[in-house]
Amino acid sequence: MLKQRVEGSKRKKILFFIGNLGSGGKERRLLTLLKELSTKDLYDLHIVLIRDLIHYSEFHALSIEYSYLVKSQESKFPPRLFLKLWKIMKRSRPSLVHVWGSEEAAYMGVIAKIMRIPMINNQITSSTPVTGLLSKTINKINFKLSDYILSNSEAGLRAYNPPPHKSGVIHNGMNLERFNVQACAIKEEISIPEDSLTVVMVARFCPGKDYDTLLEVAGKVCEVIANVYFLLVGDGPERPRIQSKAEAMRITERVKLLGKRKDVEAILLSSDIGVLLNKKELHGEGISNSVMEYMTAGLPVIATNAGGNPEIVDHGVTGYLVNDKDANQISEFALKLATNLVLRKEMGDRGKARIINEFSIDKFVDNHITLIRKYAR
Repeated sequence: MLKQRVEGSKRKKILFFIGNLGSGGKERRLLTLLKELSTKDLYDLHIVLIRDLIHYSEFHALSIEYSYLVKSQESKFPPRLFLKLWKIMKRSRPSLVHVWGSEEAAYMGVIAKIMRIPMINNQITSSTPVTGLLSKTINKINFKLSDYILSNSEAGLRAYNPPPHKSGVIHNGMNLERFNVQACAIKEEISIPEDSLTVVMVARFCPGKDYDTLLEVAGKVCEVIANVYFLLVGDGPERPRIQSKAEAMRITERVKLLGKRKDVEAILLSSDIGVLLNKKELHGEGISNSVMEYMTAGLPVIATNAGGNPEIVDHGVTGYLVNDKDANQISEFALKLATNLVLRKEMGDRGKARIINEFSIDKFVDNHITLIRKYAR
């Protein structure tokens, strides 16, 4: 009896499984959850990475047990990955596994079922409709093997259509403490006037982000307003092409590609308008971290009316939802904000209040804890 009481008093172990901890949105979201769970000290935490790639140095300060299946530069061989994951699971014996991706769910699903360990599947992070027979088949199998499927947006649920009886939404949560920093001297750094107005877009330079339309908007706005500058923060495969296009358009004096930055919060606090443009046919946001960051920094938002953006941006209240590739409409809203300080302040204040009230980190974490308590054995 004594042995049973001791074993019953052990804390439950939660194993998180993700491709890596690179600089993407879901990776940051998981890191935020891990930080908060570590602070609450409710569970023993273990994270498994497919690749040993950790962009966020603060992860190591959490002292969370972690394993990886291959080193960052090694090639992936599915049978070997499956075997390594099996050995980790046998050794760890978690009460619950929480996977963050379709590939991760595919590897973990069978193992979790064999070992009778519940699995929460958080693979739905976009709202782009699933196409292709293989992808649809994999998702169908993943959903079958999952005990619960999470999306970070209602739009994601509509796009992926998991079984309604075991799926739901937990919106992203924003940690306001990230913005307890001073606005940086970005204007001085890139040699633009201190009294200039800045429009910022923080996103990866990939085909799904509509930097082409943004450059067109920049050209139109800069023709009307002399002291407006566009700051493009991020990196990716499309960056060289966009840089060349900006040079060909002769707008590089007003459009600055800043690359990947570690002081994004400080840059946003130094900016005036936040923009996120997507190509709807290529990429649908779930709940965009960038949009949440803009609003937390008190910026009015201009975002493509797609995916989960309408779930966070209240058109005409906290910013504007725009048609994709409609440079005229986007320019009109940008000029409206750029020429009206009061409007910018009102929309920015309402957006920040919306984050605090509806998208707080506490709500995000509490919703996850409720789910963990329901499924952890």
